[in-house]
Amino acid sequence: MSGKPLHLDINPQLECAETLAACFYTDTAMLVLERERIFRRTWQWVGMLSHPCGEANGKPQTIAKIN
Repeated sequence: MSGKPLHLDINPQLECAETLAACFYTDTAMLVLERERIFRRTWQWVGMLSHPCGEANGKPQTIAKIN
């Protein structure tokens, strides 16, 4: 990641919206920051073991049944 501070220019008009700079998705330093400042601070709920997630051999499957 470059030494320049990151600037997020947020425009409330949806038609003027832009995506984040590529470094937010590809830079290892950004991943480290996300881990430290977001994911290590609180639990991140992603689902329940009983949540349906498709079928296998015609039978409904849940996250708990995935090998």
